[in-house]
Amino acid sequence: MTIVISNDYHARTALEQARVQCKTKGEALKEDIRALRIGILNIMPKAETYEF
Repeated sequence: MTIVISNDYHARTALEQARVQCKTKGEALKEDIRALRIGILNIMPKAETYEF
């Protein structure tokens, strides 16, 4: 899996050590790849509201 992150992302080295392919936006634009956008919603502050 490849992710697109900024070149100065603080965890870039850790991701690369975990064998996650990291590309900058410029590198990604040069390749023929389809983007998958993922959103993350943190509901922990309201966990009691969402628990059944």
